[in-house]
Amino acid sequence: MRVLLVEGDLVEAGALSTALALCGHVVEHAHSVRDAVEAAQVERFDVAIVDLKLSDAAGPEVVRIVRRAAERAALIVFTGSDDESELLACYEAGASDVIEKPARLAVIEHALLQGRARQSFINRTSAAAAIAGAQALAASFIAG
Repeated sequence: MRVLLVEGDLVEAGALSTALALCGHVVEHAHSVRDAVEAAQVERFDVAIVDLKLSDAAGPEVVRIVRRAAERAALIVFTGSDDESELLACYEAGASDVIEKPARLAVIEHALLQGRARQSFINRTSAAAAIAGAQALAASFIAG
C-alpha cells in the first residue's frame, strides 16, 4: 500500500516510516502540508496519515488541505490531541479515522486496511454514479 505520512516530527516520522515499511508498505514522508500537496500532485496514495500540528498548518485545516490534494486516499489523523471538538472537526473535514498517539503498530495497520477498504468503496460508488450520469446524459441527447 502507498502511504503518505504527513508528520512534522522527524523522529516520529522515521520510526513510523520504518515500522510501516517493515509491514510491506511504501511510505513517502512529507514534513509539512506544502510537501504533502506537492507529493500528492506527483503520486497517487492509498492512504494519508496526518499529524495535526505542522509548521504550516494545524488542526482540521491540515485534514481539509490534504483531503483536497489526495482526494482518493483514505485519510487517517494520527495525533496526540485529546480535544474532542477538534477530533470531531477532523471527521467533518474528511478524516476516515483518528488514532491517538502513542498507538500500537497493529492498531495503525488495522486503520490503514479499514481506511483503504472504505475509501475504495467510496471511490467505486462515485465512479459508478458518474458513469450512470454520463449514460443518462448521452441517452437524453440520443433521444432528443
